[in-house]
Amino acid sequence: AFKNLGFSIIFLTLLIRILLFPLFYKFSKHQTAIQRLQPKIKKIQKDLHNPPHMAISQKLIDDFLQLRECLIIVRRDYNTYNALYCHENRDLLTAIAPTFFTEIGEILQRDWILQVVKLMDPADTNVRGEKRENLTIPLIVRQLEDDALMTDEIRENAKALLDYGEFLKAARHRILAHRDQQCHFEG
Repeated sequence: AFKNLGFSIIFLTLLIRILLFPLFYKFSKHQTAIQRLQPKIKKIQKDLHNPPHMAISQKLIDDFLQLRECLIIVRRDYNTYNALYCHENRDLLTAIAPTFFTEIGEILQRDWILQVVKLMDPADTNVRGEKRENLTIPLIVRQLEDDALMTDEIRENAKALLDYGEFLKAARHRILAHRDQQCHFEG
């Protein structure tokens, strides 16, 4: 019986590796593309630190770069979920280990919703009477306004993002903050 269990574990491991190969392949292609773009990214970062025509505060640059990193992670998680749970894979994942992959999918969804909604939080939070800045889109918007760098295009895009965040906050409240019966039974 032990030999069969060991073989089963090896077989399942190989099967999961084979199933996830397209995802790993896409990831390695993206990494290669990022490495090719690295010189351009460095030039853009250098230009950001030495802008020729406007005075951008170092704090705005630092906060923007940190927010950008958060957004890259959110996008990566979104892409991972979509690659793993695409229509072509759904039947196969359900046939192999339905409970496991269903739970992993729910975890990925909940985490993604939480990460996106955190980016939409207010610019400041009071913690024990102390005002702390949150690394969020409203913070960047406020800093752009303070530095007189806000444009209509940026304002419109920020509003669209914050509106989407409000939509996701409702999902967070329904699914994560408290589990109402309708959401539980109807999905």
